Amino acid sequence: MKNITFTKDLPTAEEVVELRTQCDWDGDLDEWEKCLTQNLLSISARDDSNKLIGFGCLSGNQRHAEVVDLVVLASYRKEGVASKILDEIVEFAISNKIKYLGLTYNKNSPWLKDFYEKHGFQSINTAMWHKNSL
Repeated sequence: MKNITFTKDLPTAEEVVELRTQCDWDGDLDEWEKCLTQNLLSISARDDSNKLIGFGCLSGNQRHAEVVDLVVLASYRKEGVASKILDEIVEFAISNKIKYLGLTYNKNSPWLKDFYEKHGFQSINTAMWHKNSL
């Protein structure tokens, strides 16, 4: 792995939007200014110039939590960055005795299913989302 630092320090909303935009994800600055303060945990990955190159969150409460917004710059993929971020999130959930830990992934990226399964997640067929959130 390249020289990468992982922290629980919150990035700025601008940094998150820039990272997401570079990864062809959406990025609403106002939304992220609110979202960053509402998570149970945020993990930032930074390169040696302190640039945000990866990010992931755990949202929810003591009973139910969801891994959300796990994103890594393309040039740092296959370097273990996403695995380290996810491992930190799972460790936090376990140490805080969060009973139900889940996530959703984009079905158009089928390799994500294998990635998450390698980290202990299992597919279920009973998940649903409200029509207004899709």
